[in-house]
Amino acid sequence: MLNKLGSQCYDMSPIDVEHGRSFNPATVRSITADKSWYLGQVKRRCCESKCSGQEVAQLLSKLEFDDIIAIMSCKDFNGSALQGWSNTNYCSTEESKSSEAGSPLYLASKITLLQSVHRLNELVPRPHQVFSPVGRIQSQKEERYSLRLGELFSDAEFWDALFQIIPSVTCYLHGLSRISAVLFMSDEKREEGTEEKTEKEKVSQDDKRELCKVPQESVEDLARFGILCLEAMHWLIIQEQGSCPQPKYIHFALDGASALLSCSAVSSWLAGDSTGNGTVLSATWVASGVSAVTRLIEYLLGGEQYILCPFTVLSSGLTSALEDNEKVAGAHSCIQVAALIHWIERNKLKPSTIPKFLATPL
Repeated sequence: MLNKLGSQCYDMSPIDVEHGRSFNPATVRSITADKSWYLGQVKRRCCESKCSGQEVAQLLSKLEFDDIIAIMSCKDFNGSALQGWSNTNYCSTEESKSSEAGSPLYLASKITLLQSVHRLNELVPRPHQVFSPVGRIQSQKEERYSLRLGELFSDAEFWDALFQIIPSVTCYLHGLSRISAVLFMSDEKREEGTEEKTEKEKVSQDDKRELCKVPQESVEDLARFGILCLEAMHWLIIQEQGSCPQPKYIHFALDGASALLSCSAVSSWLAGDSTGNGTVLSATWVASGVSAVTRLIEYLLGGEQYILCPFTVLSSGLTSALEDNEKVAGAHSCIQVAALIHWIERNKLKPSTIPKFLATPL
């Protein structure tokens, strides 16, 4: 049976043993495990597209941090497996005794995921402009940016990589609150009736708080990625006007953007809040995201209804800003946001108008 397992699953030559030969179980203790061979088997399996995320997680959870990173850094690593790691990561984070800051698998997968987000962001044209603005004439800079970003979205390799990562990022952000509950629930129970914490325990609590937050150095990357999700959705709708865009992509993009933009650190950065290291440059990202949502709503309404602003431009006090090339993006997005809020309050995202799987993230 072992020979059959080895030859069929691990490409091993069968062992020729004499029939009837006695076997002493004590000899098993003297066997030296071949770590290199085992890592090779794990790597091979983790690079197979048919390998599920749960299986990948189980295999990697038995390895040390450096070995996990080495396998996950392989070019052929099954990136889509990241999506299915949540349950195993939460459990291993809860049960990990080797590190107060979480399990090696969780830390390695988080690092790999955020690095993947950064690499995709680096491929986006710069400087950033509003992608295909809705409701106004685009500038020459915006036109060039929209053309270049459209070419990037047309690249099948980039598109596949983007939609492999989006569900994983969504899962990661949704999981932060769950991890927080797991890590602090037992602490709260232990604190009942106990004395003041020692210095070591206080440090441990600080480590846990850091584990439950988005790393500060990744906030800008995640903010940009959230807008990239909306821009991808926007491009898909433009490309497939007259036909039905694949709901899967629209759902993934909108759900990912919702998770990202709901994160307080990300929203603070986009708002230009000094505590979030935001800058005025984020105005184009906000405007691009608003334009994408506006396009989606208009598409879902079938072009027969329009999102109307509840006030006139003159009464808004934005006239001068709308005539300024440097401020028009931000000013126009203010009008669009007002129109979107007015439409939502009036229609309450009725299921007959907007499918539930899109209404929820909206």
